[in-house]
Amino acid sequence: MLPQGAWQRLTQVGVSPVPVDHPWTAGGAWTVYAAWAAGAVAVAFAAVHRRDV
Repeated sequence: MLPQGAWQRLTQVGVSPVPVDHPWTAGGAWTVYAAWAAGAVAVAFAAVHRRDV
């Protein structure tokens, strides 16, 4: 669930060197990016709101 792992998945060429039972998809990698972006926006809004009060 980290952006670095998502980036590695998106830039991966060919088959994974280490076989895993449940490999994640490119869609899953993009979901990780979307979740991190949404989380960053939420933290930014919360921090700004708190600072203005």
